[in-house]
Amino acid sequence: MRFLHIVLLTSFLTGCSLIPTAAPTQAAEVSITPKPSLVSPTSTPLADSKNLQKLSIWVPVQFDPNAKSPVTQTLENALQEFEAKNPGVTVEIRVKAESGPSGLMETLGLAARAAPDAMPSLVLLTRSQMEAAASKGIIFPYAGFTTVFEEKDWYPFARELATFQGDMYGMPLSGDVLALVSRGNRPSAQSPTWEDIQKQGSSVLFAASDPLAAVPVALYRSAGGKTQDAQLLPLIQPAELEKTLTLLATGAEKNIFPSWLINYSTDEQVMNTFSNQQGGWVITWLSNYLVNQPIDTSVFPVPSLGTSSATFASGSVWALADTNPERLQLSVKLAEFLSRSEFISKWNLLNNTLPPRPSALETWPDPILRPQLNQVALVAEIRPPIDILTILGPAIQEATVQILKKQSDPAKAVQTAIQRLTTPASK
Repeated sequence: MRFLHIVLLTSFLTGCSLIPTAAPTQAAEVSITPKPSLVSPTSTPLADSKNLQKLSIWVPVQFDPNAKSPVTQTLENALQEFEAKNPGVTVEIRVKAESGPSGLMETLGLAARAAPDAMPSLVLLTRSQMEAAASKGIIFPYAGFTTVFEEKDWYPFARELATFQGDMYGMPLSGDVLALVSRGNRPSAQSPTWEDIQKQGSSVLFAASDPLAAVPVALYRSAGGKTQDAQLLPLIQPAELEKTLTLLATGAEKNIFPSWLINYSTDEQVMNTFSNQQGGWVITWLSNYLVNQPIDTSVFPVPSLGTSSATFASGSVWALADTNPERLQLSVKLAEFLSRSEFISKWNLLNNTLPPRPSALETWPDPILRPQLNQVALVAEIRPPIDILTILGPAIQEATVQILKKQSDPAKAVQTAIQRLTTPASK
């Protein structure tokens, strides 16, 4: 039934021609300092506004307008501006809990099954939530409804962030990247390699007991390792994982990766340790760094072990959930409005996240931080799907702990990881 509904929606909008999904943009093609972007006009005329009076957007609890924070005020101001530009239209914000029976994803799924008319026009989702919602068919692709994705003013990771299984399911709002932070003010052009780090000899901190193993998986993928096979099932390639674990083993011998890193399972823990003047480097999610941003530090891409990037990316998007075909195009127009460079710049600055548009980053006030973040954004690549990481992560995390505790060598740890991945857990 869900598929049939999507077909009916598409058939209704006969004035729209399908737009092929854009391929990830190469870094060289990204415009770094364009003028603030303008919303591209949609190709289908809006229906009589009498039937399009009310839109609703669902947001998580941290963006509750009642909080009256600078972030929520920025969103409210943008919605008021949209209403002023579209006379007779009102936009309602509804706040949803993170989880539980009344949580955002639970409520979205329930409404899709039992009360389609209660679905929001747009819903703010993380990358993981977008993957889950798209898999269940409770949000719609944007293809054929907008030309915004044809603009060059998007970082490559933003296009990947919006795409799931070949379709654009999200209008990018904010980004987050796994980055390398160093002590000292270093020019963005001096991006360190693992050889540079080993020569310096300072410790590199990361959450070695992270169950998703974000850092080791990122290094594994940069070495050329695939995380999924042809059937989209979790995959470990021995040679590439051994290369990753060899780096960790060599670093452990030199105390570059100290054994006590196994005590840390979260980014917050390692960032607090780094802020207390331990270690010379830390690999952490950018949002975690920007919250406090220790003085006299610099941000770089995570050094690669091969030709691929080790700088994972994620973020949040506006997903299209409106089931009313007469209102759908106006919902798309609102998503376009909330993807403008001017709004994205303010939103991400206040949220300590990375703008998905280069022009939005260009307006940030810190002249030292801007080029560093731009360099990171240009090479970032979307992380593997969360359902893959939840299976692959624990196997690689266990191998990482064995290496740091010096209880195994890289070759044996690889075989242990593969065995754990392929052997069902005992009940």
